[in-house]
Amino acid sequence: MSLLLRDLAVGYRKRTVLSGLDAEAKRGELTVLLGPNGVGKSTLLRTLAGLQPSLGGVMHLDGADLDGLSHTDRARRMAVVLTDRVSPGLLTARELVGFGRHPHTGFTGALTEHDRGIVDWAIDAVAATHLAGRDVGELSDGERQRVLTARALAQEPGLLLLDEPSAFLDAPSRVALTGLLRKLASERDLAIVVSTHELELALRVADAVWLLDRDGVLHTGPPEQLALDGLISATFDTDELKFDLTAGTFVLRSAATRTCRVLGADGVVLERALTRTGWTPSAGGAADAEIRQTANGYLCLADGKTADLPDVAAVVSWARAQSDPVVRRADPADVAAALAQASAFSPYFVVGDTPGRTLHSIYADRDAVAEAVRRTGLRLGVTEQRVAASTWQFGLAARLWSIALGTVVTGNLVPDLDRLCYQLDDDASVRLSLPEPGGWTAPDLTALLTRIMIDEHLRPMCEGLRAVVPVAEGLLWGNAAAALRGALRLAPTDLGDRLIATPVLANALSPNGIRRSCCLFYRTPTSGTCGDCPLDGAAVVTMKESTA
Repeated sequence: MSLLLRDLAVGYRKRTVLSGLDAEAKRGELTVLLGPNGVGKSTLLRTLAGLQPSLGGVMHLDGADLDGLSHTDRARRMAVVLTDRVSPGLLTARELVGFGRHPHTGFTGALTEHDRGIVDWAIDAVAATHLAGRDVGELSDGERQRVLTARALAQEPGLLLLDEPSAFLDAPSRVALTGLLRKLASERDLAIVVSTHELELALRVADAVWLLDRDGVLHTGPPEQLALDGLISATFDTDELKFDLTAGTFVLRSAATRTCRVLGADGVVLERALTRTGWTPSAGGAADAEIRQTANGYLCLADGKTADLPDVAAVVSWARAQSDPVVRRADPADVAAALAQASAFSPYFVVGDTPGRTLHSIYADRDAVAEAVRRTGLRLGVTEQRVAASTWQFGLAARLWSIALGTVVTGNLVPDLDRLCYQLDDDASVRLSLPEPGGWTAPDLTALLTRIMIDEHLRPMCEGLRAVVPVAEGLLWGNAAAALRGALRLAPTDLGDRLIATPVLANALSPNGIRRSCCLFYRTPTSGTCGDCPLDGAAVVTMKESTA
């Protein structure tokens, strides 16, 4: 059972507004009538309500021709809520709802117990019981709209027509009313047709849409189908706004070329804000920036730098301040592939959530550094802290260089080394992990990798060690340079030569590439010299014999 239109024409005696209308509104469904201002939505609803005659065609409600019904019969079959403001005098809400029973009362209009029961049901159905005794003139717009809807329900109609019922309501009241109509259609088996300008809300809750386009042509179907067919965009897109099919919302048009990838539950909200600030949301591939939702706010990444921000307002300010980046966020798929090769190459590096702390927190924790040195000394069988400290630092630097250069060679990208996590195994071996793939890419990664490796890892690593163990700074930078040279043997790249030219590393090497300082490896019980030993063999033997 439903409302059925066939070749319907509506308008006025001297002007046809709409014609050739074919549509159906089924019981149990909320049908939303959409269209631009002035296209004829109100004219169509007033014709369906019998407030003006049709100009041709057929209107059937549950098989009955609406044009052939008396006013009383029509009022028993359908109810109407228009946008006109009501001036009810001194009526209470219950009395106003009671007017909905008049199509069913006798000549006197007196309400029976049955009628009063229907009034109570209608008031309860719209959750307005607490309003029943109040004067209608004292009600807010949202409360009054509920009461008017209850009056319509009291008619016990099969069809409920509403013309822009949310026109005078605030946002919460609009949402509440739309939800109420959806519930009534389903639970009371009503055919509800409502016209509205709340496009996004309507598209989310409607079972069916009647869409009048700019030319007055009526399109019908599920909202998703009309959106997929491009009819929503064709009807409502403007020079400033366009319908975003993925988000189901209207977004600002932008000439922006900068892209931003947004990750997390707040993605839709952030993408809207970013669009206003000249960014385009990125669905995949490399992006100019990236925003990740965290437990405490948002991690924002752009041009090789990161910022932890507390709220959306701070993110918007950050986005506005960004210039066109040189360094971009890499495609996550490319990062994952490069890291997979790096983790396959080394058993001491994995991708995924594993126990451990971030490396940055280790550098700043003297107790953690001291424990790492102590356990390394036990593994080596040495009591001299400098030897254990040098060995631990050399191994950690070698792992960092291997990961960084390996991903440069395989994917021309640098992973998010600032998010590396550290774990010291039972045998005092250092194990590194990256919770999830992420990284940077650029035509030249030298400056980025120099800052990340030297300023954010090697320098704080050296400072943390020297705060615990009295070891020479030159020795530690010699380790860092030697570790880089070792990584380059496995992952050769021109970038390595530019990194070695960095003053702090270049000063640790002689012109022929041999390190200037000793790593103290020869002081371990069963070891000889390392491959980059600056000492000649005789001197080493003498020194080992004298310290045996």
